[in-house]
Amino acid sequence: ATRGRSRQEPLGRRQSSNPLFAELSNHKLKSSKQRDVGDEGQGGKGENPLASFPPATAKDLASLLSEATERLDALEGKVKGARKKYEDLLAYFCEDPALDPQQFFSTLHSFVSTFAETKKRLARIAAAERRRQQAKDMRRAPSQAGGVIVGQGGLDLTKHKP
Repeated sequence: ATRGRSRQEPLGRRQSSNPLFAELSNHKLKSSKQRDVGDEGQGGKGENPLASFPPATAKDLASLLSEATERLDALEGKVKGARKKYEDLLAYFCEDPALDPQQFFSTLHSFVSTFAETKKRLARIAAAERRRQQAKDMRRAPSQAGGVIVGQGGLDLTKHKP
């Protein structure tokens, strides 16, 4: 079974395996129901939950609820933006739109880590090859430092003036 949402399913209706998103969706549903109830002041189910508090406390709680609702709406906008960016990222890499973010980023991390390790290994190989080539060149050509010639027989100090 594939995880994620289908193309026809709206972004806000997605059933996420992430408990934070699920809790956010449940809270939004509860919050919208409470807003629908509002200040009707009727008994039973339509009763204002703040009616049992003193007026000053109820006003503070209403202000707090209003501020929390605004912050929740702003966070929901950010979540929608993050989901859209993730969907764009999947499209860029030609991945399945239903791919789980954990799986995608795990694979991406593995690739980047392997790439970095390979780059370091190739740099070490290239440096070793340069050192070998320099040593080989030093054995073939005489040194320009004071007539000292390095050859198969060791040092020839005959050209050196004391």
